[in-house]
Amino acid sequence: LPEEELADDAVLRQDYERLRVAHQLGRAIATEFKEQRLLQKILDKAFDVLPADRGVIMLLDEKTRELASRCVKHRSGGGGDIVISSSILREALREKTAVLSADAMVDSRFSDCPSVIMQSIRSAMCVPLIHGEELLGIMHLDTRKAVDAFTEKDLSIFTAIASQAAISLLNARMARTIEEEARQRAQFQRLLPPALVDEVVAGRIQVTPGGELRRATILFADIRGFTPLAEAASPHETLAMLNEYFEAMVSVLFRYGGTLDKYIGDCLMALFGAPL
Repeated sequence: LPEEELADDAVLRQDYERLRVAHQLGRAIATEFKEQRLLQKILDKAFDVLPADRGVIMLLDEKTRELASRCVKHRSGGGGDIVISSSILREALREKTAVLSADAMVDSRFSDCPSVIMQSIRSAMCVPLIHGEELLGIMHLDTRKAVDAFTEKDLSIFTAIASQAAISLLNARMARTIEEEARQRAQFQRLLPPALVDEVVAGRIQVTPGGELRRATILFADIRGFTPLAEAASPHETLAMLNEYFEAMVSVLFRYGGTLDKYIGDCLMALFGAPL
């Protein structure tokens, strides 16, 4: 709200706390693009500001769309997976909204869930990781120690953390895609004409392992009388000559859609008819 419309100090304090936590989280993860380290930092920050004993981040597999545990944290420092009530998960995923249970063992939504009863879960929060309309996964915190351990204010802060986490997760995935494309481009641009590199990286041309049977033309081109030339020149002169020669040859090769296969001493081996 604008400053002049604020009548409740409690609302102001809650908004301030959300901004403070968001700022701290942003500073902690702004330059982190490794997904696993990013998830760990997000959970660490959630534990810094919320009274949780256990936490887990589960992400939807990009292919199967199944939830899988990707990062787990225990305040005690112990290890082991965390079993989340399927009812709590369904509630968060179906409604795409945050779930707060002050006492999960008597909550009518979850009281008949064996996982809640067996683990003696008292208070729990579960929030979906959403960016726009895209559901990425969920974040879950719980504690066995106290009823009403989490308040509506905690849920509000946890939801803000989840929103920022979803954006950072997408940024990390985008950075990973760009890095992979750059690696592929660096590999292919040594062998293929620039136009073909763009087609391969974009996925419009498939370079499949094992290849395929194709009629093609092979070109071998080497320098006439190279051996006596090399014997009469210094190593630096020979290298400069080869660099100039190969640069000129590859330029012509790419101009006509050829693919560079390899250099063999002073010989260039190229092919036409593949991958197009």
